[in-house]
Amino acid sequence: VVIDHGNNLIAYYSGLAKEVSVKKGQAVESGKIIGVVDIVPSECSDDPHLHFAMKKNGKWASPLEIMGMLK
Repeated sequence: VVIDHGNNLIAYYSGLAKEVSVKKGQAVESGKIIGVVDIVPSECSDDPHLHFAMKKNGKWASPLEIMGMLK
């Protein structure tokens, strides 16, 4: 799932089950469940987990910095 937050900020959610709770073009509010974590086929020896990444102005950026959790 890819969510465009505006202001040149894009979030990527990978490792979700194929059936997600949102549709392309749908507005997503904070707190909305977009899907559930599933097994990543190329990482099947690992427990299910989410890959979360962000781009700011087209460049990969630290989600923790963007969310103000790191200084």
